[in-house]
Amino acid sequence: MVYGAILIPIGLIIYGWTAEKTDAWIAPIIGTAIVGTGMMATFTN
Repeated sequence: MVYGAILIPIGLIIYGWTAEKTDAWIAPIIGTAIVGTGMMATFTN
């Protein structure tokens, strides 16, 4: 649960910084994947 609590804000920061039209399409997806991993780690423990 601690790892998930660390991953969620990191993923949100990555997503927030890269969710512009000028950035590559993969960068917000990586941020969203990190958020999803953090959510799964938090809720499955």
